Amino acid sequence: MAAAARTLEAVIGKEIVLAVDKAGNGTFIPVGCMDKVTMKTDKGMLEYSCRQKTGQRPSGKDAVTSLSISGITHFYGADNSDDYVSAAEIEEWCANGTVKSWRWGGIYAGDPQWTATMACGSFTLDAPNDENSTYSAELSSLEKRTRSTVA
Repeated sequence: MAAAARTLEAVIGKEIVLAVDKAGNGTFIPVGCMDKVTMKTDKGMLEYSCRQKTGQRPSGKDAVTSLSISGITHFYGADNSDDYVSAAEIEEWCANGTVKSWRWGGIYAGDPQWTATMACGSFTLDAPNDENSTYSAELSSLEKRTRSTVA
């Protein structure tokens, strides 16, 4: 089924979805209860210095994309474990150095979406008394990301 058409040019946060190929079969499962994702792309710069001039230039390497994600911690029961990605799963992947394929981007037809093979560099769980437990994680691409559009 085709995605709905975008009616407003401005993108609100909940219209950016993050999903992971949990089983390695090309099926992307959404990260449950995520409240924020920040994408950073770093091409890398080289500094140069010669008699006439000093400065920076692009490194010529593929850009490294990193994602900072956070959300409300959920531990899904067996009946929902195939439908969402939980904080516990992300923590396990991080602790074990598990590499996964991640996809993020818009939800409307024509919106950009990116896919990259990524590894988790850090995971944090915050559990204040009488408040929601939250998590955050840092993901880094291991290869050049690809860009496509929502069909």
